[in-house]
Amino acid sequence: MISEVNAALRALLTPLLPAGTALLFAPPRTPDDNGPVLDLFLTEVREDPHAVPAGWDDVRQADGTLLGRQPPVRRFDLCYLVTAWAGSEAAEEAMLDAVLVATAPGRRVDPALLGGSLAGQPAPVLLRLAPVGAAGTAGIAALGLPPRTALGLLVSAPLVLPLDTALAPPAEHISIGLTRTSPAPPTGTAPPAGTAPATGSTRGVGTTPGVGTTPGVGTVGNGRRWRQTRIEER
Repeated sequence: MISEVNAALRALLTPLLPAGTALLFAPPRTPDDNGPVLDLFLTEVREDPHAVPAGWDDVRQADGTLLGRQPPVRRFDLCYLVTAWAGSEAAEEAMLDAVLVATAPGRRVDPALLGGSLAGQPAPVLLRLAPVGAAGTAGIAALGLPPRTALGLLVSAPLVLPLDTALAPPAEHISIGLTRTSPAPPTGTAPPAGTAPATGSTRGVGTTPGVGTTPGVGTVGNGRRWRQTRIEER
């Protein structure tokens, strides 16, 4: 996701920057003599607590064939420290202006600029400015660099996990068995002496408790009773 966001930012900002400007994704540093540099340093990555992941989705072909299951999409905020380095203040201001133009309120990155796992996704990639704060200014000073104007750029992007294609094969055969047993004696009435309660068939595995009856025994209309069902999958 991070490399794909960086590629999208490069494609977005490069046409807006003055000719000859280099765009780097690295810690701020004094540029060499190769020309002006706009530096985007990724300082923090944090998960968006307000973006609640949805459940897993089934991905199918046009004929309904299941291709796989898509894990929930999570959103992350990528925080960049943006600094401009050039031989003049005017050149540095022009580079920062390009960033301001690219981060208009509500700006979404053009889907045509997104590649990899972000390509073709309905979840948008959003841009907005964020406060730099004292940490960003202190970070520049800690690197031994002269003070300068910095911008905070926040990119909200989805993390799209690979499709889970480890699927069980479809069932070849399903059978459901239902066995009827003798009617149960009225509640509170003991069975006749010398007899045992009806047990019905023990066919199948698993029992389902019936309402108001003993486990594994239920009633179905007109006093009919059932005991145990069986489902086989091969």
